[in-house]
Amino acid sequence: MIKEIRLQNFQAHKDTVLELHPGVNVIAGSSNSGKSSVLRGINWTVYNRPSGDAFVSHWARNDKGNQSADTSVEIIFDNASVERKKSKATKNTYTLNDLVLEAVGLDVPEEVSDAINFMEVNTQRQHDAPFLLSESPGEVARFFNKIVHFDAIDKYLSSIESKKRKAKADASHAEETAK
Repeated sequence: MIKEIRLQNFQAHKDTVLELHPGVNVIAGSSNSGKSSVLRGINWTVYNRPSGDAFVSHWARNDKGNQSADTSVEIIFDNASVERKKSKATKNTYTLNDLVLEAVGLDVPEEVSDAINFMEVNTQRQHDAPFLLSESPGEVARFFNKIVHFDAIDKYLSSIESKKRKAKADASHAEETAK
């Protein structure tokens, strides 16, 4: 669960801290006040998207439009703190707790992905259809299979049934041989 989001020089946010609470959190505000920027900050941290530097705010740019200060988004979870940073002086980095990792291309370091365990289902945007209600039964099944791995359950159940049949056949064969 996300406890806190800190955005620094990220789009509409010069230095913003959002404290989130258990359950559903709603970000509301007037047009062009930075609501979507918060979601883009989460996506930048969790999925390393968007790429480029269009999200760097004007506060972090010099008179020539070049980046002159750090841009960062930090997300504090129950079990970890992840900071995504882009600066002029250093490479693009992730910091997982105190471990600094380099962001290479569009990939998120595996340690970060494993620690945050985040999926698209964790966010809902204003214009998104109600969660799974507009999807076909097949799409709903694919979504839950992705989370729960029903295919693995089926594989293990099939293996167990196969072993039970073999054990029954072996027992039957042992009884025949003993007579």
